[in-house]
Amino acid sequence: MKIDVPYGKDGALSAVLPDNARVRFLEANDVKIGDEDRNIRDALLHPVNSKIFRIFSRAPKASW
Repeated sequence: MKIDVPYGKDGALSAVLPDNARVRFLEANDVKIGDEDRNIRDALLHPVNSKIFRIFSRAPKASW
């Protein structure tokens, strides 16, 4: 069975599943985006469980 799942504003992702796969679909909630520039700025200044990006980006790099 091939399914197409909406992804992003205008795209879709496709997947091929076995015919005996149990499939259920959920519908996404409507989300108000608001001011995108402000949202990005706020996320960089107030990340969840992390340092602010300015400090994070200055951290020494781990050697692999």
